[in-house]
Amino acid sequence: MTRSKDPYLALERKIGAGEQGVIVDRWRYGRQLLADPKKVNEAGTLLRGRGTVESLIATAKAAKRKLSEREIQYRLRCAQTYTTEAAISQISATYDTWSALIAAGFPAVDVGDPDDPEAIDLATPPDWDQLTIPGLKPVLSIGARKVPLDKATVPDVGEYLDRITQMHESFGKTVDLIRTSYKAMLEGAAGDDTMLAVEAWNRGTS
Repeated sequence: MTRSKDPYLALERKIGAGEQGVIVDRWRYGRQLLADPKKVNEAGTLLRGRGTVESLIATAKAAKRKLSEREIQYRLRCAQTYTTEAAISQISATYDTWSALIAAGFPAVDVGDPDDPEAIDLATPPDWDQLTIPGLKPVLSIGARKVPLDKATVPDVGEYLDRITQMHESFGKTVDLIRTSYKAMLEGAAGDDTMLAVEAWNRGTS
């Protein structure tokens, strides 16, 4: 099958097909924008003129997808907020739908070490013509090893799966703890929106 040379068209088709998730694919679209100096300036603002927005909308139309400028801005904001795959994995595990994430205002997440090997360099645009297997990155981070996908063995993928599973389980536990603490804060605050979180938590758990 011939691949599209236009990364935005390829991504829009993925979004339409829902191949990698309603949130992650839109995040990847935003990531592509951030790495495209013809579309976004150094400050991360969508450029105007020369049909920038119009060309993206036209590209989506070619994929039989309706795209608005507001939606493009949302995807860009998502990519700016979640700068690593670990971050977008955590947030997509918390919100089931793209509209729910938008309604939440793209809340920040804490993924620990910013030097996590899963971190993605936003300055380097992805190569959409390279080998892809659903769920797997072009280079697998397995402990201290970096294994190119086309060189990985089946056991390598098994180790990678175990690592990602552990990460997601950890994220899930963190989210559950936050929800429990937040519930206690709501009870402790008793409707007082000016109360500090620590005080509300102490009251809610006393």
